[in-house]
Amino acid sequence: MAHMVFLFMFLIHQIPLIMGTFGTDQMIQIKSGMSLPESFANTVKSGSFSSFMRATPVTRVFGFIKAIATIMNVVLNIFGTNESPELLEIKKLYQEMSERFSSVDIKLRDLASQITWTTTEIQFGLVEQNINSNFEQLQHIYNLPLTIKDIEKKRFMASFKSTCLNCASNLFRGIIGTDTIFTGSILKKAITSFKYDRRKSQNFMIGTLQLLTKAVSAELMYDSFEYGENYFQFRQVEWTARIRNVTDLMQSVDQEVVSKWYDQASIDIDDLSVKHNGLSNHNVSFILYNFLQEKYYWRDWLVIVYNPIWGIKTHINHVCDGYRKYGVHGRNVAIATVDKSKPAINMKESAEIIMKTSNSACSRLDANIVYNQIDVKTRACSLYGSVGVISSHADVWFQGFSERLIHTPLRYGKYTVYVFG
Repeated sequence: MAHMVFLFMFLIHQIPLIMGTFGTDQMIQIKSGMSLPESFANTVKSGSFSSFMRATPVTRVFGFIKAIATIMNVVLNIFGTNESPELLEIKKLYQEMSERFSSVDIKLRDLASQITWTTTEIQFGLVEQNINSNFEQLQHIYNLPLTIKDIEKKRFMASFKSTCLNCASNLFRGIIGTDTIFTGSILKKAITSFKYDRRKSQNFMIGTLQLLTKAVSAELMYDSFEYGENYFQFRQVEWTARIRNVTDLMQSVDQEVVSKWYDQASIDIDDLSVKHNGLSNHNVSFILYNFLQEKYYWRDWLVIVYNPIWGIKTHINHVCDGYRKYGVHGRNVAIATVDKSKPAINMKESAEIIMKTSNSACSRLDANIVYNQIDVKTRACSLYGSVGVISSHADVWFQGFSERLIHTPLRYGKYTVYVFG
């Protein structure tokens, strides 16, 4: 009799495990892990790639995978068909997760369509389709009615085995650049196709990391179902190192894109100048400025557009980081730029420098003489990004951040003097 009482009490304490229920700690861990899709979506929406990469992305990825594994383990051990409040909450989390994943998937698909894939490569879209299809099939195990959970597990196993056994590894090698399927790193291929557009490149990398997360989730769950928990743990260690390599590479690629800004911006300026050759100086200055500010958003820009005048008697521009494109496509273009981290110039001091120049200049002086009367400190690139004198009769237009730019006609109206930095 005592043995029967002991057995009864033992079984009572084991009911949560036997029945397959979610404990409080499990729910906390699941909610935390399933917040990753929201982080992916917010990173793309807010352009916070650098912050995301600094916030232990590898840990976040495997927190998500652990959440999926926990859900599968509990659901597949549930007896009966009644859905607990916790499972209903998880299904709600699934809907939110799907929406967040979808927003990034759409962006990734759009960006991937802008990449020129060679005829010898497997199309990126096919890899994406297989991964998404199998990941979705995996979610059916807990997201559809409990009565068919075992059927959905079998369907996932069959689908994964026939279409996606190597999806995660192929995508990983394609990212790293060691897979002949993609003939080089798809990240390097992407940044050149995007003409070193940093925002596009970052969004593509976040989308690719999300896709890899799905692929690894599906692969590890397949390994768990097919070979057991020990093999799952072994593969998780392997994939942790791989994903760390991926995130390290992505940060390196991001810095490579940043390093290309000078040469690429020069190409962009020429392309836009050709495209908008028939527009006014005002409109071209506005188009160039908006483009540069948006694409190279980590820098502040000065854009000056005016008629094609020649010689230092009519204009002179000192530019530290930037371009002077005179007489190109029917106009003169002077562009300067500084990193956003650079402190802005002292506006009061700069205004006094221009005022002093205005008071000392007269209408008979040439532009280079007026330029030489400007305080020499304005030519120090550590302080200023650009300084110059341009004929006011050349239909000159300035576009720049107001806290970094002062431009004003001198008192006789012959020249406009500016400082920027």
